[in-house]
Amino acid sequence: MRAGLLRVGHPGNPQKLAAWRQTTGGRTFWHLRSFFKRTPDATLADVRGYAAELAAGLGEKPDVLLAAWRRSLQRRNLLPKGGAPPRTKRYQAVAAVRADWERRSNGTFAGGFVKAAWKAAKDAEGKPIDRDTFEKWLYRQTWPD
Repeated sequence: MRAGLLRVGHPGNPQKLAAWRQTTGGRTFWHLRSFFKRTPDATLADVRGYAAELAAGLGEKPDVLLAAWRRSLQRRNLLPKGGAPPRTKRYQAVAAVRADWERRSNGTFAGGFVKAAWKAAKDAEGKPIDRDTFEKWLYRQTWPD
């Protein structure tokens, strides 16, 4: 009865699950999970070392395992979420303002933050930035806190 209720393509679908277990990510998923149970505060260097050990035993390359584990590592903030790394002058200027700016009790920034961040970004880049464009850029960014 239960098998009849599962949709095709649903993660609980036995055929899909069996096919996923044949992939590199499926074969090594439980290895990564048990590694994080043993070392919950692992760094990326620890994960790379473990990937090298496991890859040698499985006959794979460590980069293949890291690629298969990418989403799990991103969830644990060991890898960036994707896209170009945000190491621009604008990003660094806004990050400095964020670090020093007062926050309300609910965690949001106190009034005037966007204006101060916009001014810091303009000063850092040395050229004018349209306020609307800056606000769109600001809300698309991911921040570590």
